[in-house]
Amino acid sequence: MRQNPSLSIILLVLAQLMTGVNITTSKYLVTHLPILLLMQVRFSLGALILLFCLCLPKKSTSIYTPLTKLKHKDWLIIFAQACCAGVLFNLLMLWGVRYTSANIAGIITSALPALITVFSLLLLKEILNKFKLLCISFATAGLLVINMQGLHFNQHSHLALWGDFLIILSLIPEALYYILTKSSHRNASPVTLAFLMNIINAILLLPLTLLLHKPVHLTIIDDYVLLLSGVSSALFYLFWFKGASAVDGTTSGLMTALMPIFTLLLSWSFLSEKISALQGFAMLLILLSIFFSSQSKGSLAKNSRR
Repeated sequence: MRQNPSLSIILLVLAQLMTGVNITTSKYLVTHLPILLLMQVRFSLGALILLFCLCLPKKSTSIYTPLTKLKHKDWLIIFAQACCAGVLFNLLMLWGVRYTSANIAGIITSALPALITVFSLLLLKEILNKFKLLCISFATAGLLVINMQGLHFNQHSHLALWGDFLIILSLIPEALYYILTKSSHRNASPVTLAFLMNIINAILLLPLTLLLHKPVHLTIIDDYVLLLSGVSSALFYLFWFKGASAVDGTTSGLMTALMPIFTLLLSWSFLSEKISALQGFAMLLILLSIFFSSQSKGSLAKNSRR
């Protein structure tokens, strides 16, 4: 049965909300936990939650996919996606928010659609048009403006600039993840894919976590925030794969623009972080890049119908 397009959009919006929750909770938790331990707990909790979903009585075969149905190419793409959106993105993002604020992280991640456009040009050989060029230009200008306030010669600013740089780097594996999602997984259900994403990352991190783990003391609030982080990790993949399976790549790609908006709202609400006028101007530039990205995709869709 074909999924309602409106429901698919809602699921994609919820997926971006889960990413905003992840970034906001990460800013709080990195002051209490080692980064590797935080990632290990997050993906392990996510895998356990999704395993429970897979073990529920199946009323529909679309809920669960036997792993034997996955082909060699499917496994390669799934592993690459897990590494990009899991270990690599989270490691760089968590390392970055340790030195900078969650709202700055949200503003920087606004450039994700522009970076996806760049990789689409380089890897998928898409054609560069004026809208794509404007998209990339405004996103680059926005990132430069964000870092202008960090170009002061004192230790705090240099650390903040380093944090901004790490978050910019984290967008590279995240953009590659969205490029890889264009390779359709027709042989796997969304729940199965979401479980595999979390369990692969949990297994990859386990040796390092055991080797480098040090005893930590957590409060009851830390425990609840950590649980929320794990739940959001599970739900992101579940919502994204479920929603993206029923809409075109253009629509799902544009939904990534909601991630920084959710992050800004959550960091303002729960971390009491403020946005300066300069940062607001940078956000405006990057939002313009998102607008031109949508215009580019709309123009491409019109041409394809001719």
